[in-house]
Amino acid sequence: MIDQNTINTKMTKKIDNNCNPEDEKVKAPLKYKISEESQDQSISQLNTHCSSQMTSPLFPSSNTEASSQQNTSNNNNLILTNFTLQNILSALADKKATKCIQNWLSKEATKQDIDSFVKKLNGFYRFTMKNKNGNYLCKDLIAVCDLQQRIKILKEITKNISEDSTDQFATFPIQTLIKYSSSEEEYKLILDSFDYNSLFFASFDTNGSHVIQDIMEHIPERFRKKFNLLFLQLFCFLSCKKIGVLCAKQFCTYTKDEEMIEKIINLIKPEFLRIATSEFGHHLIQHILEVWKNTDKINKIKEEIISKS
Repeated sequence: MIDQNTINTKMTKKIDNNCNPEDEKVKAPLKYKISEESQDQSISQLNTHCSSQMTSPLFPSSNTEASSQQNTSNNNNLILTNFTLQNILSALADKKATKCIQNWLSKEATKQDIDSFVKKLNGFYRFTMKNKNGNYLCKDLIAVCDLQQRIKILKEITKNISEDSTDQFATFPIQTLIKYSSSEEEYKLILDSFDYNSLFFASFDTNGSHVIQDIMEHIPERFRKKFNLLFLQLFCFLSCKKIGVLCAKQFCTYTKDEEMIEKIINLIKPEFLRIATSEFGHHLIQHILEVWKNTDKINKIKEEIISKS
């Protein structure tokens, strides 16, 4: 059972720490501060070629037009292949320029291009993820990365995953990393970034709760044993909260282990009335009756309902 005073204290500290969002913004190191002239030049290069691509006909009517479109694509590919880290960071200031890089990554970049791009951004993934345009770029990059490239990115950001999961921009690339994860090493890097406190705050946060739900859905249960035990300590408290109950429902949906189901039911029984009569908790009870309807242990909850009705 969680002490209410402890929870209130923690939530107060969290609110106080978030009073000034500017303090939490990740800033690029001074040696990579971009001059306005350099930034405008990088954006202009990309926008010129983006405009050329957009005005080229989708279905060229002649060989000349087809050749012209191919040359535009080749020029664009050449520019982006040779882009430096400074060029990339400059482009993040402009939505259209960032979109041009995203299109190149998704449609034209080779495996070698992607590997080079991953290396160029090394040390700047967190900065890019927390950027209003950069987070989209990171999502598209992750989608085309292979296993080793994803692991490189994860190793750089792993110590900040739990904190950044609540960020309005960084949460989306983190969710994408979780959805594309497919190896035990990736699972471990993601899960080890959460302790009791970070799991507590993420489960109450609109952005963070989506990360927690994605972990439950996309990381197999056998790898989540430690994570599940941490979440179990929060289960009853979260079940009566507007955002927390979404995580609790997802936890039940993707819990198939009989021993864990038994633990959840044993937690619910003494708290049944409080949960079932709360504004959000009754949704959880209904959900449990549905997802575990074919298990023998669900009869314990049904018996509880009958005895209290």
